[in-house]
Amino acid sequence: MKKIPLLLLTILFFSCYTETHKNRPSDKAAAGIVAESLFFAMERSDYNGLSDLFDHKFLEITPAEKIPEMLAQMKQEMGSLQSFELVFSRTKVSEGSVQSGEYYLEYECEFEKRKGKWTITMAKSEDGIIRILGYTLNLAPEKR
Repeated sequence: MKKIPLLLLTILFFSCYTETHKNRPSDKAAAGIVAESLFFAMERSDYNGLSDLFDHKFLEITPAEKIPEMLAQMKQEMGSLQSFELVFSRTKVSEGSVQSGEYYLEYECEFEKRKGKWTITMAKSEDGIIRILGYTLNLAPEKR
């Protein structure tokens, strides 16, 4: 009889268990795939389907049909993306009864006309897919 409350308590404990991981290489790599998908699409000027990379929170502010226009304008102003290198990352992923993921990646990027630092913030969506929440691009002065 005493085993039943103990068993129920054990089940309750494990059902509420959440494990958090910070800066695992596998999490950094998973987020890097999303960022690099954006970069490769820019290199090829292939903007079809890019809205799938962006979280619904991003798409509430920037409609999906505006994304190709924004990236094409960026390419026109700065030239083609020549190279990119990950210089900093921070990840935090929770697994268990509560699943979430936060990803912050900084890339040094070189465009045809300018260099800059591209920061991409991502989150794991409700469906478990990592998507872009936002980005900033800080540009260096124009090349001469």
